[in-house]
Amino acid sequence: MVNKYCVIAESDMRKQIYWYFLFLSLVGLMQLTLGCSSSSNEIEPLKPEGGDTSLEKDEYTFMNVEYRKWQNGTFQAWTTADSRETRTIDNMNWYTPSSDYSRTAWGGRIGLQPSSVVGKEGFFRVANCGGRSYLLDPDNGAVIIHGIQHVRPGESTAHKKAFSTRYGSEARWSEETGKLLADNHINYISYGSNRIEVFPAAVRANLLTPKTQKIAYAENLYLLRTFMWDMSKNLGYAFDDDKYNRLVLLFEPTFATYIDRLVQEKSALFASDRHFIGFYLDNELPFASYQGTGYANTEGGGWLVHTQKNRGEFYQNFCLRLLETRNCVGWVHFEYNDGYDSNGKASNKGVVSIEYEPYESFLSQMRQVNLAVHSLIDYYDTKSVQ
Repeated sequence: MVNKYCVIAESDMRKQIYWYFLFLSLVGLMQLTLGCSSSSNEIEPLKPEGGDTSLEKDEYTFMNVEYRKWQNGTFQAWTTADSRETRTIDNMNWYTPSSDYSRTAWGGRIGLQPSSVVGKEGFFRVANCGGRSYLLDPDNGAVIIHGIQHVRPGESTAHKKAFSTRYGSEARWSEETGKLLADNHINYISYGSNRIEVFPAAVRANLLTPKTQKIAYAENLYLLRTFMWDMSKNLGYAFDDDKYNRLVLLFEPTFATYIDRLVQEKSALFASDRHFIGFYLDNELPFASYQGTGYANTEGGGWLVHTQKNRGEFYQNFCLRLLETRNCVGWVHFEYNDGYDSNGKASNKGVVSIEYEPYESFLSQMRQVNLAVHSLIDYYDTKSVQ
């Protein structure tokens, strides 16, 4: 999915929201179809170290990570059929890490000269730099977002019990979680309230400015869902979400006026917030739920693997392929905390467990990518000119 976003003056937000604040999620992915790259001088084509490229190792030593899928109400057999070319940083044979650059507190690279910029100076902006897409952070660093969604305490009974035992207060939770974000070089989060509001003041400093870092965030307007939630109050009747596809609400005569007012009201809350990137418009709209036979999927998506290390290997493979494209400004992992599906079964999606125990084997590989983003960009951009 495509994301376009920047921060603009409040007076312009109403008429430009669809152009500059489109901020959608796809399994934690944030992409932008604008070009951007380094403005440095012409780069020599990349070659493997050691001389003759034809006799050297392949670019990658691929891994075979075993996985299985949940389909038609049952687990399928373990296989490596679609994962035989899994990339990880440690198995990139031609890549040599570099660190000859400086970063802003947001994680943005200092010194790149963009050829075009869209947005208001002092806030997050969209930048185009010679073939690669970036965001410019408020301190003019060229930044790639690598974040986590729904960074907030869990709401189940098990979550609340573990929270009380481990932390005892939101202040302590936010302090320790902020350190977790900083230590793993996460530079973006979403808090994830159902009704979009300003970032909670009680945890803002610990989560958005941990240690010496600055962390960006975005929130979801839930345009269609909010309209549906407010139908009883505004129209005098409720929408039967179990019977009808909620997309039909787009044709309700009052819908356009409602969301226009909602956008105007909510965008004003964030107009002066330098940490704020933009809005998600909605999430997981039911486009396919009523086009013939419904899907029989279980909670969540993706493939099941054996270990947290395997999760990290898939994470690295995904991110490396995004960085190679040159038109991705970041990605967002779903989500912070493990949770439960609609049948009450635990699901492993988080970077911490239901008991708030960090998955270090997974986080270590996430951290490795996050630290190496700009070095990997140099590698892929150099390789692309061959």
